[in-house]
Amino acid sequence: MSATRRDTVKTVSFMMIITLAGKFLALIREQLFAARYGTGAEALAFGVAGMLPRTLLDAIFASAVSAGFIPVFNARLERRGREEAYRFAYKFITLFAALAVAATVIAAVFAGPAVEFTLGANIDAETTRLTRELFLIMLPIIVLSVAAYSLTGVLQSLGEFNIPAAMSVASNIIIIAYYPSLQKKFGVYGLAVAFVVGWFSQLLIQVPFLKRNGFRYKAEIDLKDSGIREIAAVTTPIMISAWAQPVNLLVNVKTANHFDARWAPALNFANSLYGMIGGVFALSLSNVIFTRLSKAAANRDEKEFTAVLRDSLRAALYLLLPMSGGLIVISEPLVQVMFERGVFSAASTELTSSALALYTLGMPGYGVQTLLSRGFYASKDVKTPMITGALAIALNAALSWVLADRFGVGGPAIASSFALTVAAIIMLAVTRTRNKEFFDGKLVKDTALMVAATVVMSAVSARALRALLSAFSGDFAGRLAAVCSCVCVGAAVYFTLTLAFRINEARAALNVARKFLKPRG
Repeated sequence: MSATRRDTVKTVSFMMIITLAGKFLALIREQLFAARYGTGAEALAFGVAGMLPRTLLDAIFASAVSAGFIPVFNARLERRGREEAYRFAYKFITLFAALAVAATVIAAVFAGPAVEFTLGANIDAETTRLTRELFLIMLPIIVLSVAAYSLTGVLQSLGEFNIPAAMSVASNIIIIAYYPSLQKKFGVYGLAVAFVVGWFSQLLIQVPFLKRNGFRYKAEIDLKDSGIREIAAVTTPIMISAWAQPVNLLVNVKTANHFDARWAPALNFANSLYGMIGGVFALSLSNVIFTRLSKAAANRDEKEFTAVLRDSLRAALYLLLPMSGGLIVISEPLVQVMFERGVFSAASTELTSSALALYTLGMPGYGVQTLLSRGFYASKDVKTPMITGALAIALNAALSWVLADRFGVGGPAIASSFALTVAAIIMLAVTRTRNKEFFDGKLVKDTALMVAATVVMSAVSARALRALLSAFSGDFAGRLAAVCSCVCVGAAVYFTLTLAFRINEARAALNVARKFLKPRG
């Protein structure tokens, strides 16, 4: 294994551990929310109110930061040095923070129509009013997120990945602490404030580490800066490509509200659980490789660029394929273990688990799209992700309503998964056309073997789960033991098969395990 690959594995491993801690706390946060609000009116109001600022953020600002700012900042860092790169960062943060404030004001003015459009005409006036009030409380998240993600881009470009990954740990601790201390007094309104405070903590936690690297923010605006102009030129296409997942969820929620008000909270819970599991690896890996891809592109090192992107795609498929198959199998008992308590009933479990199983079909497509889009952005190609993102949105919008009428709450999830998968296939086809060295025979062959191993693993896991649920009691401890045992069985089957198929990732994992277990003299 090359030094670069060892560094990538080490960095991703640390990031995955920290990210996993953040996801674990996010899971506890979601469990507390589910137990208190279930799939009722307050859950619907809070979910929509929080989703709207996130959608605006993902559609405009986060995309500009992640795909526009980081490549330009890295180019300045590589070619002009740290001082010039920092000056560019000051200009970017000042400009986009001002734009975020303006967007927040506009969103506040149009809060009523935005909420009413998302909820639809079938939702009662009281729930609509609550959603609008919670939306206004959480609007500052837009400004805080722009600042936090901009600083994250600086730290990641400087090789500091663990601190940005730890941001969600701090915010989730704040939100979790709210439930036992202030929930009874301030209710769902106080919870909205706790989310805003949590985002503020994500901003503050980065400041000491930036100072240690000599970063001292100074407000500065220069619209004539070539880097600012470059980001301005790509922001709109990047925005459209980044819209795919958040806007798909927005469309799914609006569709669900037309049929049954309980569907939207179920979709939100399923999407959160899906994101927590799939995001641990896909987002950690994409965040790490994006900086390295940007540097390789800036140095015109095509060999390094291709190697990093291909190795990352292989690693993503190796993990996301079995995750997808396994989640489909354990979706119902998993939702029972995670959420079925308090006012979250068996009916809520049925709705959420159905949506989760069908959202999970799109997990490999989501991972492929996330990774390849980073490759396109690093290469200064924003057109391809824009087209695929727009296509994903159009497909989801066209299919969501039709499939919901036929398949119930799972219909929007099927539409979203299909749309993301089609977008990923198109990205793969474009990558193959442009870079013949990216696709070799071994990549295609090993991917087919991974799919075959996933199918066998899923079949074995399904039979094992039925036996385990019969063997254990039907209470929380019994279901938890059955789910954990099933996951272990599935992992063992998949690893054994991929090792027998001589897939590189399985052999690398075995070597890591041997080194870890080797006695130290």
